[in-house]
Amino acid sequence: MTELSDARPADPRATALAALPLFRSLSEADLAAAARHVRIDRHDEGQWIVAHEDEDREVHAVVSGRVRVMIFGETRELILGDLEAGAVFGDMSAIDGRPRSASVIALEPVTVATLPAAVFLDLIHRHPSVCDGVLRLLVARIRDLDHRVHELASLTVAERVRMELLRLARPVTGRPRTGVVPDVTHAEIAARIGTHREAVTRELGALARDGLIVKEAGRIVVADVLALSGRVATPAADRRQGSG
Repeated sequence: MTELSDARPADPRATALAALPLFRSLSEADLAAAARHVRIDRHDEGQWIVAHEDEDREVHAVVSGRVRVMIFGETRELILGDLEAGAVFGDMSAIDGRPRSASVIALEPVTVATLPAAVFLDLIHRHPSVCDGVLRLLVARIRDLDHRVHELASLTVAERVRMELLRLARPVTGRPRTGVVPDVTHAEIAARIGTHREAVTRELGALARDGLIVKEAGRIVVADVLALSGRVATPAADRRQGSG
């Protein structure tokens, strides 16, 4: 006779929380208590998860898939970044009670764990590890903002295009000086650096003529990462300025 186990299947909401770096240090009991308030949402590609200026305060964590953080203006859009599994967004509205600072859209089918603001704040107040994780998250955003402001203030549009290519490029096995840029349109590059598509197209054409980038299988490939980085001005005096 097969002996039946008394063990209950794990709550998928607790499992989802446990997989997130921000909550990984919590005990099973704390995860189970928080999970009772969690909602698991699934979004299709292109679906809006959060809308800029919305008043809700829920906190979201990406369980699987990728999302894009954006601000839509009257004449152009600005891409603030792409987030993958483990990333948290919506935390700023939970903390300060103000409307959403940006929109978040699914880049592909996405699973998201959603927590009420009160539960998120309670976890911060009761667990130092969660509080430290949120502080690191916010500081990382400030540092990224410092870099972006520096680029806007000190680099030309052409240099910002080159910097974004270096930021997006991924190493190629066996080709140490080469980097491949994931699928990205000229308009998306423009939205990442605060310019228009035509300026990006002109600079990419110039880089191609100089042999610094090529097209392989429809993707942009940086032929020489070091040479391209040499085309970006980074004065030492500017780099020393910052928020510490």
